[in-house]
Amino acid sequence: MRMNQFTLPTDKFQRYRQAIDLALNLLPRDAHPLFLDVGANEGLLERFVPHSMRFQVDLEFHAGQTGLILADAEFLPFPDDTFDVVFSIDLMEHLEMEKRWNAVKEMNRVARTAVVHSFPVQSELAVDMERLLNRVEKRIRGQPNEFLEQHQRYGLVDLPSILTLLGEHFEYVVSAPNFHIYAWLVSSLFEALVSMLPGKEQFTDAIHHLINRNFYRCYQLEPAYRMTVVGSHKPIPDELPVSPLRGSEVVLADIESGLLNIFSILSEHDQYARKLERDLAETRRRYRDPDPEEPDLSSDILQMPRTGLKASDITNRILNQYKQSQQLVTMLEDRITNLEQRIIELMTDRIPPGKPTKSGDRSK
Repeated sequence: MRMNQFTLPTDKFQRYRQAIDLALNLLPRDAHPLFLDVGANEGLLERFVPHSMRFQVDLEFHAGQTGLILADAEFLPFPDDTFDVVFSIDLMEHLEMEKRWNAVKEMNRVARTAVVHSFPVQSELAVDMERLLNRVEKRIRGQPNEFLEQHQRYGLVDLPSILTLLGEHFEYVVSAPNFHIYAWLVSSLFEALVSMLPGKEQFTDAIHHLINRNFYRCYQLEPAYRMTVVGSHKPIPDELPVSPLRGSEVVLADIESGLLNIFSILSEHDQYARKLERDLAETRRRYRDPDPEEPDLSSDILQMPRTGLKASDITNRILNQYKQSQQLVTMLEDRITNLEQRIIELMTDRIPPGKPTKSGDRSK
């Protein structure tokens, strides 16, 4: 189920599914279109049109991608009118303003029939929502969301400007809301929270599948977080055909089984964490209150023979014993630090249950 389009997080499913629906609605049913995905990133377009001829453009290679061409969106290495439809899905907000407009013009140039852009729209509400989500991400993951940081750096997309650029090249231009902004926030918070759960895949796959198949159209309302815009040389139908997404193949047992798997792993993690806590407490106790049966490194000085000793000999011996004591303290402090770090890693799902790492091991 992992490669199924319906198991994608709802935000990703929404942006790609609507863009594909709008594009296919412009082409004959028996067409064999040539697609270009600019800023392809993970190459998710393939999940929605697996049998189409398509090329992808990005600045770097991502594992598993096929038909990828390394190129800049401002300078596409293709002749005019090469592709039936050119897509950019959540690309614009990651480009500086001048590059953003240059990229739109380049995609207009290489598109034979249409271009489809999907992007978060600039609004005070959208900015506030993104800042809220980013604060939550920082608390959960310990670092900000890199994509939301880029949104703040470059700014979200001004819809009228994009429509103007498309209108200069295409005869027909339309825009459609993609993902109601409050639904987007709830969905994004859900993804952030479950991202830290161990063994979450079965549960999240089932939830995504259930929502994406049954509520795809329900979220296409305003105020929208994202808009999908189309520029076309052909007339654009007013209504999209109803995609065959109704009904659910998800068995509720999949959701229950996925949750039970998460709870089981969390229980194992909890037991292991408790063991580490006991080890940590014991190490701290021995550090503060040494066992009287253990050798006392400082006691050797009391047992030294007294005859024939010089003051310098005693001083050197004391210094040596002091260095050994310092080494012991350092060793114990390192042990405490390692145990504390292992507990932190465990609670962030970095240590497989039942497989403690060796002291000092920081491998993930």
